[in-house]
Amino acid sequence: MPSASDSFCGGVPLWDGDLTWNTPDPEFTACFHQTVLSWTPAAILLLSVPFEASKVAGSRNRNTPIGWRVALRFLLTLAAAVASVARLVMTFTEDAAEVAAVEYVTSSVFVLAFSASLLLQVVAIRRGLITSGGQFLFYAASVFCGAFTVRYLARRYEVHPYDSREFLFNQSPFLILDILTQNFKASRRRH
Repeated sequence: MPSASDSFCGGVPLWDGDLTWNTPDPEFTACFHQTVLSWTPAAILLLSVPFEASKVAGSRNRNTPIGWRVALRFLLTLAAAVASVARLVMTFTEDAAEVAAVEYVTSSVFVLAFSASLLLQVVAIRRGLITSGGQFLFYAASVFCGAFTVRYLARRYEVHPYDSREFLFNQSPFLILDILTQNFKASRRRH
């Protein structure tokens, strides 16, 4: 009898010990990639929002100058958000009988996470904040979890090159560049 996660993921189990542990070439299931590895970074970001809000509320600085580093971070996050929206639109345009519920939820989670990230960046810039611990943890977790998914998609693309939607709309290149720009300090104006 299939479990709830199997039906949610279109018949694919969340966990398969034979695929993950009892093999010379371990891999997570597609359901694990689309749930645990996708939702964890978003959960980290959304859990950090109250802390970020209190940090913003207590900020005495105003209006961070928009230098190239701040603009690059914003544009990379915007590109990841656009890729997420494109993935969601592609999911809704496919035949509903062929799309598992997890596709809709995961695409929506990505849109929500990157929209929240953009909003946090705009508010931080207006309130004079340069760094964000929650944003850094979100991008670090996204890159770490995304590495497993990129490997999975690349290997799947080798076998099924015609099924490239997930590979094309993957946010990992933007996330990797964004985490690198998190290490650059934005300049402050001296008064």
